[in-house]
Amino acid sequence: MTSSRSVSPVATSFYDRLGIGVSGLCVLHCLATPLLVALAPGLFWFENEWIHLGFATMAAGFLLLAMRQWRRDRTGIIVRLLGVTAVAGLFGAALADIAEAMEQAATIASALLLSISHIIGSRCRH
Repeated sequence: MTSSRSVSPVATSFYDRLGIGVSGLCVLHCLATPLLVALAPGLFWFENEWIHLGFATMAAGFLLLAMRQWRRDRTGIIVRLLGVTAVAGLFGAALADIAEAMEQAATIASALLLSISHIIGSRCRH
């Protein structure tokens, strides 16, 4: 009998897909923002740090939901550590007072690492 708190495998796969999607949006935002702001200065709000924090918060939430169904063996622990490290990188890039290029590189690397953790995690469900 499953507990009422468990998440079905279908839902876990859904949360992994959402996590990958949010990570992809982070990468797209990082790559497109400089071009959009240069072409349309009225989009300056697109560079707002609150957008970065919003993406990082969504990524953290989807990661927590997806991790609930990942295996609890060594592989699952390693994948969880990858995911948590990636989310910490997203928050660090958003909150740190670093050059724009460094922030962009850290965000892209963290988003890719987070996508990798979701892909591996979705394959190692219990």
